[in-house]
Amino acid sequence: MRPLKVCMMIDRAFLGGGQRNVLALTEQLDRERFAVTVCSRPDGPLAEAVQAGGGAHLAVPFRKRFDRRILRRLRDILRAGGFDILHTHGGVAGFYGRWAAQPRRVPVVIHTFHGIHYLHDTNPVIKAALAGLERRLSRNTDAVVCVSDSVRDLSRAFRLVPEDRLTVIKNGIDFDRARPPETDEFRSVVSGLGLDSGRPLIGTVARLDPVKGLAVLLRAVPRIRERLPSACFVIVGGGAEKARLEALARDLGVRECVHFLGERTDAQAWMGRFDVFVLPSLQEALPYVILEAAAQEKPVAASEVGGIRELVRHEETGLLVPPGEPEALAAAVIRLAEDPALAERLGRKLRSSLAQEYTLSRMVRRTEDLYLRLSRK
Repeated sequence: MRPLKVCMMIDRAFLGGGQRNVLALTEQLDRERFAVTVCSRPDGPLAEAVQAGGGAHLAVPFRKRFDRRILRRLRDILRAGGFDILHTHGGVAGFYGRWAAQPRRVPVVIHTFHGIHYLHDTNPVIKAALAGLERRLSRNTDAVVCVSDSVRDLSRAFRLVPEDRLTVIKNGIDFDRARPPETDEFRSVVSGLGLDSGRPLIGTVARLDPVKGLAVLLRAVPRIRERLPSACFVIVGGGAEKARLEALARDLGVRECVHFLGERTDAQAWMGRFDVFVLPSLQEALPYVILEAAAQEKPVAASEVGGIRELVRHEETGLLVPPGEPEALAAAVIRLAEDPALAERLGRKLRSSLAQEYTLSRMVRRTEDLYLRLSRK
């Protein structure tokens, strides 16, 4: 029997949470049963990683603003590809891909919510319009995957998807391979920035986007430095907010101790150097970076929002703070930095609490089961 042909579709090609999920599935799905083609923008590490691994990648110039040329491109891809399954990820690809698949150009259509960000929009007209669009698209979607219980509950609250089509498949990682060895190039960067001197190193790995709350972290830095004057801060990640965040750091007088490293393939090696891992997000579905911090037994200070609450138990496996409050975030970071015994205990317990449920193998197996079940209908 030939393998099922899967078209995996996501808009941007940087390595955010949705892209990490797509790449993991592309690499780990059983190749005797599934042949995966990834569609995304061409410019970014996702496209490069898919091609480097011998996978098929098709470039699609996705954009948020409606463009009929994108729709025509996707219809041509689906018509020519002979796909058995279309699996879209995220709002933009979910809109274009599922629309292009109608009428039934693909036997099975699946969509994954990696967060439903428009439901947090302060404009009620935009929120209502996008929720209505999702309800319409979901009627022609065989299954909608939620990466966390919180995303599923949000979908239910707004009645976005028929209940019998909702399923939860939580993000997962390989806990035994979360920290790669440090390369000479990595150590050279660390030394060049003066970060190998034993000073407290507080860091995060996040997309430079307002939803990640990095402005909150920057506003916490002066308070942290009052107690820990030698502390340094590292932000790994790229995005449109870089210039604004750098300007804010200068305005706060902390630019010299905050290092913006951009998007890096050695993000996990940097995480291994952090004394405290911080995630000050204003919204989250189920962040891979918390799992990766857990795999390295890092103490975590994070916002008490969304899927973070499913991963971190306050005072048991990490410290949670109200979102958008620099004072509370600073206090949590200072506490972990000043109490190594507490930091070690919380990091160790975080790993032990997550290492069984949030595995890569479990995520892949459940996705394969979903593909096979729907293909047999």
